[in-house]
Amino acid sequence: MKKITYLFLIILLLVGSICQASIEIERVVKFNDTHENTVIIPSRFGESFIDENTDLSALRNLEIHHVDLVYTSFKLAEGFDQQALNEQRMRKLIALLAQIGKKDPSWRAICQTGASTVEDAKTYFHGFILHVGANLNYESQAKFFESFQKKPSTKKVDNSKSTTLKFSSGTTIDIPTNAVVDKNGKPVKGKYDLVYQEFRDAADIVFSGIPMTYTSSGTEYNFSSVGMYEIRANQNGNELQLNKPIQIDFNATAVKDDVGFFKMDDNTGEWEKIEDIEFNKEAKIEGGFLNDIKEEEVGDEFVIQNVQASVTDSAYSWAYSDWNNHRYYILSSATFDDFLERLDVSKELAGKVVSMDKSIKHLKVELANGAEFNKEIGELYVGRWNNNMELGNMGMDNDMNATLLRGGGDAGHTYPKLVRGLNSPKFGVYNCDQIYRIGRAQNLTPTYVDAATGKEIKNKHVACVMDLTYNGAFSFSPNYVTCNVDGKNVILLFTKDKKTYMLDAEAFDKLGVDQNSRPVFAMTDMTDQLKSSKDLSQLLKL
Repeated sequence: MKKITYLFLIILLLVGSICQASIEIERVVKFNDTHENTVIIPSRFGESFIDENTDLSALRNLEIHHVDLVYTSFKLAEGFDQQALNEQRMRKLIALLAQIGKKDPSWRAICQTGASTVEDAKTYFHGFILHVGANLNYESQAKFFESFQKKPSTKKVDNSKSTTLKFSSGTTIDIPTNAVVDKNGKPVKGKYDLVYQEFRDAADIVFSGIPMTYTSSGTEYNFSSVGMYEIRANQNGNELQLNKPIQIDFNATAVKDDVGFFKMDDNTGEWEKIEDIEFNKEAKIEGGFLNDIKEEEVGDEFVIQNVQASVTDSAYSWAYSDWNNHRYYILSSATFDDFLERLDVSKELAGKVVSMDKSIKHLKVELANGAEFNKEIGELYVGRWNNNMELGNMGMDNDMNATLLRGGGDAGHTYPKLVRGLNSPKFGVYNCDQIYRIGRAQNLTPTYVDAATGKEIKNKHVACVMDLTYNGAFSFSPNYVTCNVDGKNVILLFTKDKKTYMLDAEAFDKLGVDQNSRPVFAMTDMTDQLKSSKDLSQLLKL
């Protein structure tokens, strides 16, 4: 089916009031498409009739995510008002299904152009295709993806004392005395559990279920996050509330312009902007910052981020940090490329590398081998310096120990990603984000097949679109997804029994979705490979 898209304004009667909505039109010769998770409500050619005897029991406990109105362009008379007829049909559907007005699904009109006579037109399908499925709100998604998520940190807090909590990500939370109350507003006695979780890359975001769209003045924007967090509290299984704001010094994932601080409404999933964020580029972490954190609680991620802040990739530079009997190196691109050549020559040296991540130019070695690696990298640096001194293109000094842990190394090192004093007046989900609009958005109704067998994938639950040019992810009903044509799109599909499929960015790009809104997604079964957000992050090199 060939698709031509344009927009027109159509009047809808939603929840007793008149409003205008922009409806996409898809032109096809004859509509004959079928998809899983649909309910068909027929009409008749040239009439506003809707068969009210249609069995709607399939809609019980399901949400209507998208509605297609199918009609023919053939007219009995030149002056026939097709738009008015479509409006009548839509009003009748809304009257029949009040949940449409409450949930506000997406709409599309499918215009069939093949009929040339009345007899022809009467053989074409007319009516509505309702695309249905499970509720994809935050709470439902978080529960569905629970097994994929990182485990949150849980800390015991004495409500009678002011408390400072420090996390291995570099984030600090300050909680005042008697800040937490029960559902009746009474101060909690004794200790309670504070549960804290961060979502730092697109893999974390996919499995969080957190919505990544923001509406302001009637315009919908997408989020590109520099870090999100969720903070809750409970005592003996009972959810608690904040009586006083808490302050969070949040270690963001990047320093960017035009970042805002947002709070999500737990009931609606909508975001409220609290304030603009200005990164304090002089922010410093004091020596001994992590003295009270056990070594096993400090993961590689925090140590690596610490070192990354010390390296300018455009320069010939490198830095390291010592922690937990290992030395963590970050090298600039030129330094890393040179050192890889040295590893190729020396198998003995290469054998001492514990782990390597080429995407971020990272090496991890045992601390006992640190002096040897410093010497090897230092020799490269001196050699490059001697060769390039006249050009004046050398960067920062080599051998910079960026260790901030336990008071060692450069205790006054600049830590630009730290956002101080984020005010959190309630428990919930908070987000540090840039907002953007998709330049060329395309709505798709894909067919999903297993690339290995060629068979259609059944029992679809949710499709997730990750545009790797941004730090975010978006969940959709599988029958109607939106993508950025100019993006680097990865598609994930999850079935009701949690089978996991993926279409990578290269395969997606070859589909030419700007010319075909009903593509076939030949997806790879990744159920055995993708068990967690960490698996996905490593696979996509996030």
